[in-house]
Amino acid sequence: MELQTSKVDLLLDVDQKPELVPGLFLSLQHVFAMFGATVLVPLILGMPVSVALFASGLGTLIYMVATQFKYLFTWDPLLLLLRPCSLQWRKWAEVQMQLRQG
Repeated sequence: MELQTSKVDLLLDVDQKPELVPGLFLSLQHVFAMFGATVLVPLILGMPVSVALFASGLGTLIYMVATQFKYLFTWDPLLLLLRPCSLQWRKWAEVQMQLRQG
């Protein structure tokens, strides 16, 4: 079996850190990506954004403590549970509408 090598030049290896300015641009790109995942998904589902932000932050903190802060990771539970969340939220909304109607 022959070992395959990649001909792609990587900007950084896994254990390297970027310099300050490129690191800031990469961080900004990550913030925009996480904003889209954490804020737009609840808006599409009609859920409160505050619940998504709280669940995402709590999940991230639990993961960081469990791994003893060795691995940087942002956990977005709504993306993992998109369909079940939407079904449950719809059911809750229907119950709320029925209660308001009497």
